[in-house]
Amino acid sequence: MKLIRVRSKLKWIIASGVVLAVGAAWAWWQMGQPKFEARVYRIGFSNQPPQHFVRPDGQPAGLAVELINEAARRRGIHLSGRLNPKAQRPLSRARKSICGL
Repeated sequence: MKLIRVRSKLKWIIASGVVLAVGAAWAWWQMGQPKFEARVYRIGFSNQPPQHFVRPDGQPAGLAVELINEAARRRGIHLSGRLNPKAQRPLSRARKSICGL
């Protein structure tokens, strides 16, 4: 009689453990899935043709922009490009700083 009670309790304990493990695995998987649909990521860019430059409508364009947009599209990430005026240096000033003049 005692053996039957022990087996019955053991079955319930194992069944409860399996249910808890499956529930915990499902919750962990759900929490680990990033929710990119609700977010819009802003990316700053400067005017450095041909990698990235400003189109006449004010939107970013260029090889780097196309690559990043395609990668984001494949993952379902929404991007917004913003021109960063601080990143642009006049060419003459850049040459002077590189040459040390």
